[in-house]
Amino acid sequence: MRIIILSDSHDNIVRLKHVIGFAKECKAGAIIHCGDWNTPLAVKQFEPDLIGFDGVKIPVYGVLGNADIDPRMQQVLKETNINFNESFLKLEFDGKHIGVSHYPTLLEEIAQKEKFDIGFCGHTHRRRKWESSNTLLVNPGALHKTLEPSFAVYDTETNKVEIIDVAV
Repeated sequence: MRIIILSDSHDNIVRLKHVIGFAKECKAGAIIHCGDWNTPLAVKQFEPDLIGFDGVKIPVYGVLGNADIDPRMQQVLKETNINFNESFLKLEFDGKHIGVSHYPTLLEEIAQKEKFDIGFCGHTHRRRKWESSNTLLVNPGALHKTLEPSFAVYDTETNKVEIIDVAV
């Protein structure tokens, strides 16, 4: 299964739509947003009727980031049927245990206490792959407020992550 990982979209709707289109084209099994959606406008791009291929809906998961201060964010996330948590998500796809946080330090902290196959985070607006406590951690970069916009694709079968550049 391919999973699309993105972070720090900060209401950049053009780039969000690009990533959603990519998810549809590559027949992604899920989308994970690592926080800093920014406002409900970004969340609404993931409404169920906008997602899917061949009639199959792509589930969306996410956490909140430091820029997600709009008081309507949680309500809109619930209305859009996005599986989210304020600070940390534990997910499992194809037997792979995945941790998701906006903050790299929180992700590393939890990876030291719990076993994950892979963890995803955002916040720094810089793409990065590193290991902590024998867990691969990945920051897919940012879609906005960066000179190198990017997102990632994680393949649960090969356990590999590819960082994808987004045209500026």
